[in-house]
Amino acid sequence: MRRTGISYTSDIEDRYTHGQHDHPLAAYETRTADEAAAFLRPHLEPGMAVIDIGCGPGSITAGLAPWVAPGRVLGVDAASESIARARVRYGLAWVDEAGFADATATTVSWTYADPATRTAWAEMWANRLAEGTFREQTLEIGLATEQDLRQLASGWRRWSADPSAFFAFLNVQVTAIRPA
Repeated sequence: MRRTGISYTSDIEDRYTHGQHDHPLAAYETRTADEAAAFLRPHLEPGMAVIDIGCGPGSITAGLAPWVAPGRVLGVDAASESIARARVRYGLAWVDEAGFADATATTVSWTYADPATRTAWAEMWANRLAEGTFREQTLEIGLATEQDLRQLASGWRRWSADPSAFFAFLNVQVTAIRPA
């Protein structure tokens, strides 16, 4: 690293040695503002804006918010994995930032477990793999070969014929009110 003016630059590729996978991120999620940023508390006041640079999965960032409310806290991290994890964990904050209130999140589970629904789901995916935009884009960006797509389509059809097979996913809805 060499000093240039008041900033530092690096001649090597930026990298985070610990990585952005489940083990370090899970550990970072246990950190709180009370324990990791207590030194800041005397300097923060209601209504201030705070930027948490290198926010990781957002646990400290979320803890700073009550200290400056009704001010704003923005978490910034170079690692998209960390930001994605923070959005999942603190996902309704965007509702407040968009000027809405009284956010409620609900979920619906979609389950494909009987022969008719398994077949419908499998055929939908087998057809997407055989023709259309999904197939074209998958091939175009090199995620799969023609042979890979044929094998995947065949796999979906084999899966649907298995009486013990099921597929489920969660759909989330957020309802909020924009105050007049």
